[in-house]
Amino acid sequence: MFNSIFGGFFYEIISFLEIMEEFRLSMSAYYVGMEYNYLGLAIFYMAVSLLIYVTLYVFMGIGLYKLSVRRGATHPILSFVPFVRYYQMGKLVGEVRLFGKLMKNLGLLVSIFSAVAFVTVNAYDAYLYARPCIEILQANTYEALAGYSLSVNDLLVTLFLPVNYLSRIAFVVTFAFLVIAFFRYYEKRRPILYSLLGLLLGITGIFVFIVRNHDKYDYMADMRRFYAGGPASGNGYGGNGGGFYGGSGYTGGTQSQSDRYDRKSDGSGGDVFEEYSDDKKSQPSGGSISEHKTSGSGGFTDDSGDDLF
Repeated sequence: MFNSIFGGFFYEIISFLEIMEEFRLSMSAYYVGMEYNYLGLAIFYMAVSLLIYVTLYVFMGIGLYKLSVRRGATHPILSFVPFVRYYQMGKLVGEVRLFGKLMKNLGLLVSIFSAVAFVTVNAYDAYLYARPCIEILQANTYEALAGYSLSVNDLLVTLFLPVNYLSRIAFVVTFAFLVIAFFRYYEKRRPILYSLLGLLLGITGIFVFIVRNHDKYDYMADMRRFYAGGPASGNGYGGNGGGFYGGSGYTGGTQSQSDRYDRKSDGSGGDVFEEYSDDKKSQPSGGSISEHKTSGSGGFTDDSGDDLF
């Protein structure tokens, strides 16, 4: 609820109470005199929404923080700062080519659009829905809205409506591109699945947490090498140039393709919470920050020259 770009705080409370009111009316034939405590319902909805939001926020923050440390990115604590965490995410992605245009940090654009969308969406929401929401809670009945008309023809609403929707669209589009680019570089087996599920279900933070120990890797470049037979000559299935299934090509031995994708980048097992186990706590983390830095001033560049879209 608190991170929604489709509706603000008051709008979502009213929408939830409306659903509960429809349920009450549909059950009135079976439970005569069924009534609600609307204030209690609103508090319950806010508490559950806040719990879900904080959980996803913390998971994403931990994931970005761990990756920032592994990559040697500056100011990893920015991973927990609202809006600015998208800028940190963009630093981890590095330069990307989007529709033929090279962007040094797409996350900076996402940070700006997310802040603008948050302000415009919630200002629009408060102007239109704060009063009816308060009236429902004070009267403890949804019937308090009977005959209530939103001032949708108000001049202020007319002028503000385009800004409201444009800010939402700008944030959604740029954030989707950033997420796709992020998992392209940090998830070997399921970058498309992680991107789609994260965006559609709003659980991107969970998947960022899952890949927190992965090294940077170009999925699309790897696929091109695979179908081209690896960086050397050959057909990708062994032979003179080597390949994924033998020889001395891209895999550097007889490692199979499934082995490449089943193994995490840091060489550890597949337990998502492995680093928090008792055995892991006594062991030092792998590699220093300097070992994960790449050459160049920024350290995070798209070497493939490949257009993200």
